[in-house]
Order: sequence, then C-alpha cells, then structure tokens
Amino acid sequence: MAITVKTKRILILSLALTAIIGCVGVMIIAYLSQDDLRNPQLQTGAYSRSSPQYSMRGFTYTGTHEGRKVIWFHADRLVIDKQKIGFLNFNLLNRVRFHNADIKIFGQPMTSDSVAGQDRKETSGMTFENTFTRQSMPSLPVKRVAAIEFNPITVELYNGEQMLTRISANKAKGLIRKQIIRFEGNVHVGSGGRRLRTDKLSLMPGDEKVEIQGRYFLETSGKEHEGHGLTTDIFLNIGLLEG
Repeated sequence: MAITVKTKRILILSLALTAIIGCVGVMIIAYLSQDDLRNPQLQTGAYSRSSPQYSMRGFTYTGTHEGRKVIWFHADRLVIDKQKIGFLNFNLLNRVRFHNADIKIFGQPMTSDSVAGQDRKETSGMTFENTFTRQSMPSLPVKRVAAIEFNPITVELYNGEQMLTRISANKAKGLIRKQIIRFEGNVHVGSGGRRLRTDKLSLMPGDEKVEIQGRYFLETSGKEHEGHGLTTDIFLNIGLLEG
C-alpha cells in the first residue's frame, strides 16, 4: 500500500517528538545524577525521617549572664531529630537529646531587691533565677524546639566552688520557658547529710525548690521520712517541708 504525503508528515512528526522527549529525559537524568554528587547527603539518607537530623559527640557548653557563669554542662552526645508522637514525625518540631548529661548550675549573689522580694523566711543568700535565659542558653542549629531531653542526667547546684545539692536520674526533660527540669526514674537527691529518693521530681532553680507528686523517702538527722507529695527547698530542709 502506498504511503501518502500526509501519512509521511505524521510519521516524521511523531519520530521527531519521540526524539525530543528522549533528549529531555536524558538531560533530566544527567542533572539529577550531578545533583546527587553535589549533595552526598541525599545518597546517604542523612535527612531521612528515620535518621538524626544533627548529631555531635562530646558536647560541652558554658553559659553566662551579665558576665557571670550560671550554667555548665557536658554530654557524651547531642542528637537533634524530629519530634515523634506515635507513628508520626512532625516536620516543624525538633527534639534535642543529650546522652549522659552532666550539668552544673551556679548561684549568683542575691541583691537587696531580690531579698526583699522573697516570700520565705530563710534564703540561701543567692539566686538561681538567671539559669535559663536567652543569654545563658546555647544557640542550637535548629528552630522550633519542642523538647529538650537528657538520658541519663546529673545536676549539681553550686555556691561558688561549693556544691550544695546533687540530683541524678535515669532521664529528664527541660522546660526552658517554665524554667523547670523534670526528672524521672530512680531519682536521687543529696544535700549535706540529707538524702531523698523518689521516682519523679521537678526542680525549679529560680524558686530554689523541688517538688514531688508521688511517693518519696527522705533521710535526715538519722531519721527516715516517708510520704506522698512533697515540696521543699533545694537543700531538703525539714523545716520547710510541705506535703
């Protein structure tokens, strides 16, 4: 059967269109291959949902407020990943995790205005209220931090070089805006000759208080106190117990 001129034109146009599509496809594949070479993270999957977004070993930081050291901490590892609830990862929220964290908080001399503002009879003569400020906290490589977690953790409170209180736990969460550290799991507190054991405890450095909502055991002056629910100062003074 003879091929008409119209059929020839349609055939030539179809072949030309196929060739053009093929060339475009080759160009796209070549570009993506070069982009993979420029971004090796895409090949390693460093930013996949199941992998940490940021990881660092041996993290150490010293925070100051108005030129005075208020906090120092070290962690064997710092990991920043996406906040996960159930099986979902929230892309807009980040979680900061410190592994094996050692934190030292330093009290500052209390001014006359601070003393006048205290609502308790006894004070330590210093204040921890400037521990969690924008100036004293480290700048992290991400925004929208939903949680700061420590696993495990040790916190020591100092007056100069003198350690006043030591708190250790299996894990903790830092609530920066509320200026609270919440400890959980095998919590031990020591201050002078006083020892406290519980499963959950909240530390409020600015108020110089610790709070327990569950069961606790407190050893002081050779006696052991047992109870449920407790609020006292960071020195575990028996005269300031509220429970």
